[in-house]
Amino acid sequence: MNVKRVTRIRADQSGYETFAWIMRDGRGHCLVFIRCVSAQNNVPSDAMKPQHTIPISLTCAGLILSIAWFAGSQSVDILGIPGIFLLGLCALCLNWLAFIPAVVLRTETFYDGVGTCTYLMMVGFGLYWVWPGVMEWDRRVILGTLVAIWAIRLGVFLVRRVHSVGKDGRFDKIKYNTWQFFMSWSIQALWAFLVSLPVLIMITKSGPQPELQALDIVGWSLWAKGFLIEIVADHQKERFRHRADSDQTWIDEGLWSHAQHPNYFGEILLWTGICLSGVHCYEGAEWLALLSPVFVYLILTQVSGIPMVRERCEEKWGDDPGYWAYRRRTHVLIPWPWPRSSSTHHD
Repeated sequence: MNVKRVTRIRADQSGYETFAWIMRDGRGHCLVFIRCVSAQNNVPSDAMKPQHTIPISLTCAGLILSIAWFAGSQSVDILGIPGIFLLGLCALCLNWLAFIPAVVLRTETFYDGVGTCTYLMMVGFGLYWVWPGVMEWDRRVILGTLVAIWAIRLGVFLVRRVHSVGKDGRFDKIKYNTWQFFMSWSIQALWAFLVSLPVLIMITKSGPQPELQALDIVGWSLWAKGFLIEIVADHQKERFRHRADSDQTWIDEGLWSHAQHPNYFGEILLWTGICLSGVHCYEGAEWLALLSPVFVYLILTQVSGIPMVRERCEEKWGDDPGYWAYRRRTHVLIPWPWPRSSSTHHD
């Protein structure tokens, strides 16, 4: 069986060309793929330009390092440098190094795996640096354990899903644009650093740790509740995906019958709990830890979470009145057991 690429079918005045791949099997041939690309750089025609993506990547790096420097005012020093600054630098370097084989192979299959390793590396290095002063079931050990449990569980789930499906739909276009793909890896480094910032601050904090207080327990309880919601939501959606008709309809069962994005709610809740547990430990610039739940909420509701999911859903079911009825009936984030009131139907 031979595959032939027809290098040019049509070019229009805007400079875009249509390419096609044709499969021949000895009994004729059939067109199997058509793609519109830019004649100048051979990437999808709606790809972001380097003059936009490069500054965003550099901004991500600048935010990581500047926030780490200021938030590390009470951090242990490693070679005269705040430990939390080194953790941010490690997160950035790991993702930028992983980008190299990813762009060479044009694959996103290990993107989420690297994200998991970023969390584990930062927490692991942080605990290693302060380990001589750590006591059994110290706050730092508990927080590091919570992050490790969450990261491993979510990382394994996402990696298994990508390998099961064969791709991650978020990167269908992005991975063919080198600088936009690089931007995605930079954003992942920023994401991992910012959301784990409260933990990194408390782990690397020099001096004696405050005694455990009721707020620690409240925060960890919120983490447990959010973690459970995320697990249940992911399990329900994974089970739904394996049904024969899953491509024909949207999930409307379990937690998903009460909220459109219960997994994101669990994510926001657990990081809010982590941040809350340390409010009696923060001093000065360490209050930058509050960026963690704010960033998680904004990124999931305004940038890469809900907007991207809705765009894909509307492409599939935008002409189906039942889909819009589901959107009007269910809450966006919190899986309340009652339907939304008519006054909140605005999406």
